Amino acid sequence: MENAQFKNKKLMAIGDCCEYLSMGASKTRRFLEEIGAKVRIGGNVLYDKDIIDAYIEKMQEEGTNNV
Repeated sequence: MENAQFKNKKLMAIGDCCEYLSMGASKTRRFLEEIGAKVRIGGNVLYDKDIIDAYIEKMQEEGTNNV
């Protein structure tokens, strides 16, 4: 799932997450909040890429394809 554009990012904005996950904004936001990837820094809401990747890897290992 690693992409050169996202390789060095720890935290991503919702737009980057949508592109990274190939999902729309509403579904992406809901998914990321459910897995605990949401991080608030001041007035900014960002999402932790390590948590996203770990969750996806866990889903693949368990054979779970539904979000």
